[in-house]
Amino acid sequence: MKKKGFTLAELVGVIVLLGLITIISFPLLLNHIKNSSNNLDKATQDLIIANASNYLEENKSNFPKIEGNVYCITLGTLVDSGKLSYDLKDTKGEKLSLDKFIQVKVEDKKYNYLITDTCQSSNYQEPILRGADPKLGSGMIAVTINDNGIVNKADVTTKWYSYEDKMWANAVTVTDESREKYMNAEVGTIIAESDILTYLVWIPRYKYKLWNVDNVTNSGADLSQIREINVIFESKGNTKSLGNSNGTYLTHPAFTFGDEELNGFWVGKFETSKEGDSVNNSIAGNEVRIKPNIKSWTSIQVANAFYTTRAMSDDDNVFGLSAESDSHMMKNIEWGAVAYLSHSKYGNNYEVRLNNNSGRKTGCGAKEENGTGTSECEIQYGTAIKYPQSTTGNISGIFDMSGGTWEYVMGVILDSTNMRPVSGRNSLYNSGFNGPLSCAECDVDSGNNNSIVEISDGQIWPEEKYYDTYAYSNSEQEWNRGFLGDSTREMGPYRAGTRSSWYSDYAYFVSSNFPWIARGGQYSNATGTGIFAFYREHGRAYASNTFRVVILGK
Repeated sequence: MKKKGFTLAELVGVIVLLGLITIISFPLLLNHIKNSSNNLDKATQDLIIANASNYLEENKSNFPKIEGNVYCITLGTLVDSGKLSYDLKDTKGEKLSLDKFIQVKVEDKKYNYLITDTCQSSNYQEPILRGADPKLGSGMIAVTINDNGIVNKADVTTKWYSYEDKMWANAVTVTDESREKYMNAEVGTIIAESDILTYLVWIPRYKYKLWNVDNVTNSGADLSQIREINVIFESKGNTKSLGNSNGTYLTHPAFTFGDEELNGFWVGKFETSKEGDSVNNSIAGNEVRIKPNIKSWTSIQVANAFYTTRAMSDDDNVFGLSAESDSHMMKNIEWGAVAYLSHSKYGNNYEVRLNNNSGRKTGCGAKEENGTGTSECEIQYGTAIKYPQSTTGNISGIFDMSGGTWEYVMGVILDSTNMRPVSGRNSLYNSGFNGPLSCAECDVDSGNNNSIVEISDGQIWPEEKYYDTYAYSNSEQEWNRGFLGDSTREMGPYRAGTRSSWYSDYAYFVSSNFPWIARGGQYSNATGTGIFAFYREHGRAYASNTFRVVILGK
């Protein structure tokens, strides 16, 4: 019998079958190669993946199971969150790099894990940020905001922010009752204003070119000395820039928080307001609101303002924030980071228009530069196309940093020994923190002596990472005590008698009798208001002082 060979159709079928086998096998083979290149034994891999799984479960709102999504988590993230200790080693006995990734891909509504040296997230990343893209913490929802104030859930896989186009990243937190609904909602879903508790804006890590290290240019009031601040974004994985002379670059100090380097942080989009009718001068983190078109929270001591912001990330908070969010009251150096970014090509790059509303309503803006105080909201948030009262000139930026209400920041003078921060002036005018008083023997109201030398029954001071300290001085005109980056020192020098920063903003620095820094000015200060304005205060509760919230991006 004659032996029959393969037909052409059969041969083509075999080739197609082999091709399919190759396509199916290649990713498995590639994964095997990637895993084997890690030099990790199975027990170590299992430990890493198990802890990555725990991390995702605790932060699942940030990692939705959308088919095909890819998330990148570093070992450093697991170490920072307490999931892993930094003592893991590979098969060669060498410590694992904290930059190694756990790639998490969503397939069949499940997380699939791969330990690798490189990872490409499916979340949008803007090239100019060089890895300093927004990090959504627990409870935060990425949003886009229309000029009319309508808030939509953002598609984080597409271009939902663009710092190159002065469109800064925004997020919101919502009520307990609505959180799950919005977390699982379709992209583009409108988030009702009544469900929003706080608006937040992302400040990416950057370095900037120094221009006035020695404080030798003309007064800040001289408009010819005002300049665009040269900013270059960077991630915390980049080598930190430590410039200390004009023309060199300095990684902005606000992105070093204690012994931790940050890729950025979230800032309250508006001055802080409050919910309910409880006593103002109290610690009630759940009452914090950061919203437009409502009155700022005033008449609160610095210590109570600080611990109110810290309580926002307590276990029972209503915002969905985790303790890892590290909510706190804005420091002076953090104010400086926002001010410098605003005056770069990525921000307004001009004077931020004041909020001249006498009712201290958040988000308002004056129709004219240096406008006078008025009961009207001349440019109301959600009713305009341009927002000159914003750090970007549009609705994506931060509001109320010029005018509105003076904002206390965590910046304080040291006592005459330069060892301890000063609580305040005397028993009546102080911050509410325990500590020395600068004029304990005098009573501002009556002139009578008293025997109090320091406050001992107030709030304890927090860790040093939560506040900036400045060297002792009797004069508010010794501006060289400021830091590079805090938008005081580099805006001068301030000639005796002028007391003006850029754009003629107020420039009264802390002194022994006025130990606390306030920023921005209030509605009635006209030319003295501005994002570069700074003033000295006692730290006590005033009707003309409020505060702002910062939440870390981890």
